[in-house]
Amino acid sequence: MSQKYLFLAGLTIIAILIATSIPGYATSQTQDKKIKAAFIYVDPKDSGWNYMHEVVRRINAFALGAKKTNPGATVDVRWLFAWYDPTEARTAAQSLIKEGCDVLAFTEDTPTVVKVGQEYTEKGKPVYTFANYSPMQKLGPDSCVSGHLVHWEVLYEDILTKAYAGIYTSQNLADVDYWWMLQEKVVELGGEFDVPVNPKFEPILRQRKIIDPVLEEISIYDLVMKRLEQMSEVAVLFDPFTGPIKDQESKVRIGAGRRTNHDELSLMDWFVENIVGALPLSSDDLVCEKRIAAVAVHSAAVGLGGIIKNITNEKDRIELIRAFITPIRFYPDKSGYFYVYDTDCVNIAHAVQKDLQGRNLYNYQDIKGKFVIRELAVRAKEGGGFVEYHWVHPNSEDEHKKIGYVELIPGTDYFIGDGVYSN
Repeated sequence: MSQKYLFLAGLTIIAILIATSIPGYATSQTQDKKIKAAFIYVDPKDSGWNYMHEVVRRINAFALGAKKTNPGATVDVRWLFAWYDPTEARTAAQSLIKEGCDVLAFTEDTPTVVKVGQEYTEKGKPVYTFANYSPMQKLGPDSCVSGHLVHWEVLYEDILTKAYAGIYTSQNLADVDYWWMLQEKVVELGGEFDVPVNPKFEPILRQRKIIDPVLEEISIYDLVMKRLEQMSEVAVLFDPFTGPIKDQESKVRIGAGRRTNHDELSLMDWFVENIVGALPLSSDDLVCEKRIAAVAVHSAAVGLGGIIKNITNEKDRIELIRAFITPIRFYPDKSGYFYVYDTDCVNIAHAVQKDLQGRNLYNYQDIKGKFVIRELAVRAKEGGGFVEYHWVHPNSEDEHKKIGYVELIPGTDYFIGDGVYSN
């Protein structure tokens, strides 16, 4: 619910830094200044892999905002290992400032980072900060530019109302997914309620201009307000996760003009290109199994592509693919297996459910109504990736949540996949 506000934060804070940190800040020369921002984050392992994806989204959104205002901006990431640890938060903030970071954002549950930014600013070294969840502007009047504020009462009222009405029960509450946008008004931009940007910085933000491809020349302040308006619309007229977006290895993750979908955001496990640092090592089984799934699929795709490239008879190709994938199982419970479809959603081979072979599953929907094979085919044609859905577990008769990974088999219109049952 807050990644879009973090995008706005990237715009506002980075603009403030550019505007104030060198002489002649109102001139175009400031666009060439290379700056460093930092994100101080709790260790996502404490809350499991699902929260890791939210962590990554938020950091990426902040970095995208920074890059919008200054293409040379980088974002360093430091991980803490507790939600509440003001001592470590102070140490991390001071260390990052010493290394040249001018902007600090965070998720540790105290205003320590804002206070550190204010202390340095008062000493003549401006450090700009972005508040987390609660109003903190008064603790950093010269440092806190903005923040994201949460109206927990809106969320709690919705949960309690639906529980009272019997919509939420002990049987389904664990599967409830609040994928709310700005229009639901559970989050708000600002370091104080009803104050989206610290008034101290408004004149600078209004003076600083950039060129937007659609809006043309516009002040940073007006751009932030425009984006806030667009992202609050029912149709969400602007989404910060719109391509082209590259990862740290310069691989295009989101193609030009395309918006990320729910699954891509909920499963995001990569950093955008201007982030310095890596995801923390994790012993979480799901993380490891996802990596195994991706490696296994890629290896099988390359191997099958080489084996069948000289086989022109379609029937012979299919028989070879079925023979290849049928005996293969992985993961301790043997729930890992391969499946192959063509891009029209016809099942070519299935290591477990042989009754699916030859059937067109274009209209197949899982228990949540998702057109599973359609989305797998789209992801494969985009170069490969993960899709979250529900599928029958090999060791039971029920559908369970699954994270599938697919890639095209080189030289064919087939794609091969496997998956991890997340529960």
